[in-house]
Amino acid sequence: MATNMNKPSILLLAALLLCSKRMLAAPPAPPAPPDVGTMSSSSVRFCPEKRSMGDVMPFYWKGEYHVFYLLNNSGNADIDWEHAVSKDLVHWRNLPAAILHDPADKTGPEGGCMFTGSIIEHNGTFHAFYTSWNPENPAGREFVCHATSKDLISWTKQPKDMFGPDGTHYANHRERDFRDPCVVWDPEQKQAVVGITAAAN
Repeated sequence: MATNMNKPSILLLAALLLCSKRMLAAPPAPPAPPDVGTMSSSSVRFCPEKRSMGDVMPFYWKGEYHVFYLLNNSGNADIDWEHAVSKDLVHWRNLPAAILHDPADKTGPEGGCMFTGSIIEHNGTFHAFYTSWNPENPAGREFVCHATSKDLISWTKQPKDMFGPDGTHYANHRERDFRDPCVVWDPEQKQAVVGITAAAN
């Protein structure tokens, strides 16, 4: 039977057939691993079972890794500070939500979402500084707020410590940005220093 295939073409065909044979003989792919980072998986990554997670705020204290974080299903609504803890970054335990928004405060600073912040410890008390976000608040949608705790689980808000922009260094109109406080202790100055995301106009 006549053929016009040259030697390189025959070699290529033979190679393809050999690869196909090996692929057919290859062992099946291993099963998919369990959901990575869930409470039941063996992973150093943490992920809640439901809803979208964001803005992780870690805090290490006496051998335990605390993770405070935000959960968001769709849009900015009913977002609180959630809380989980681990001793080895593999096995996680859910704790009660730490800082909750107040549905009754519809036009006040606590009525929207409890957004990102940070935690420090000072003289036996834990201090959480967080963003209260409510676009319905006529005084401004974002303020920096303060809550305290003795055990990192039960938190008490300190409304007298809430503060917003001064209108001089930072814009003070209703839609201004004033959020995400990052608080660190300055041992030389013996005072807390706060970094904030803010707008100049």
